[in-house]
Amino acid sequence: IICSSFNTELVPVISNRLMNTPMSAALFDQYFVNYGFIEQIQYLPNAIELKHRGNTFSIVKQGLNRLNDFRLPFPSAPITLDSPENRAMVEFTMSNYTLASLLYWMDQYRNFDYEISKESINNTLM
Repeated sequence: IICSSFNTELVPVISNRLMNTPMSAALFDQYFVNYGFIEQIQYLPNAIELKHRGNTFSIVKQGLNRLNDFRLPFPSAPITLDSPENRAMVEFTMSNYTLASLLYWMDQYRNFDYEISKESINNTLM
């Protein structure tokens, strides 16, 4: 249970730091993950809940300019979380949206070029 002094003294400081922290991190090459918040931080009686975006994007250099594009042709599906009685100290839930957006951008920049054909499929069961 979160004590009252935590709420009055530390919540404003933590919220300010979290809301002003850079919200992307490098994965590899020119690919980054955007973990910005999609909702306000929720301070619950027994937990602190943070909901992050989780999409990946690419920054490409063209001459002296750096171009980045966050637009994706598909939205993220909402995640529903179970609330069991015995909760762990830290819970981390992730959808396939992060991987799907990474593969989308890798395909757009020709870094992920995989063709499905009869030769690439293991068809020993047929």
